Amino acid sequence: MSRVNATALAIAGLLFCSVASAQVQRSFVASHGSDSNTATNCGFANPCRGFTAAQSVTNSGGEIVALDAAGYGAITITKSISIIANPGFYAGISASTGNAVTIATAGVNVRLSGLRINGIGATNGVLMTNGASLTIDNCTISGFSNNGVEVTTAAKVRMVGSLVMNNGAAGLFVARGGVGSVSNSKFLGNQYGVWAYENVTAGTTTTISVSNSIAAGNTHGFVAQADVASTAKISVSNSSADDNITAGIGAYQAGGGVALAVFGSTKATHNGTGVTDYASGAALRSAGNNLVNDNATNTLGTITNVGTM
Repeated sequence: MSRVNATALAIAGLLFCSVASAQVQRSFVASHGSDSNTATNCGFANPCRGFTAAQSVTNSGGEIVALDAAGYGAITITKSISIIANPGFYAGISASTGNAVTIATAGVNVRLSGLRINGIGATNGVLMTNGASLTIDNCTISGFSNNGVEVTTAAKVRMVGSLVMNNGAAGLFVARGGVGSVSNSKFLGNQYGVWAYENVTAGTTTTISVSNSIAAGNTHGFVAQADVASTAKISVSNSSADDNITAGIGAYQAGGGVALAVFGSTKATHNGTGVTDYASGAALRSAGNNLVNDNATNTLGTITNVGTM
């Protein structure tokens, strides 16, 4: 073989390897897929079987699409990515140990859309300990021994149109400087429905804003809690907190912490206590347009009427 031909073959081999290893903007998984299809980048015609395999061939900022009804396995997300269910199909993640979804990489932006995330002995549905943002839309997250969604980093957390139920601790737990926004979602049968909590990092502020949402049948509904010299805030508007065992809306502070619950155009009925500071002196602020009635105790603590504008 001539030197020219040998060189040409070597270049062709390098180009082939480059193409084969190139990542794609969009990958696919399906019930009939195979993880060996990473060799062809989990394309539409040759999808992979699980989310982890598909992530390995997907660009940062890309998306994984679940084409049909199946369970696609727990995943540790290591890059900015969206995981999306094909509308009308069940796309599940069931986990018996650890977490169903783990996010622990700095700077990543993650979206989970249309998924059914089920705990069958696992600890958390979605655990984020590092990252820039987490968006959860139209998901159902249920049956975990700890939290449905736990965020313990200064990330932006957005939850829209989701159902979070029957988790051992919180439906949504945000701490250590996280900023949460919740709309059109339901939190049912958890220990805490939505929980803004600071108990580790002094000097931080954790905030959750809730609108057009429901906390029902939990032990506690919407709660802000600060146990160290930090601040935890929760604001609730156009929502309802009903049939919660201990409290519908509450704020608790200790250890030099500051906790605040603000609520407007919101209903709290049939709770142990409708609105409470848990006898801690935490701040409660009302827009003066709420319905707090038919609770075992309607209010506990001082409520400041801040009015509407």
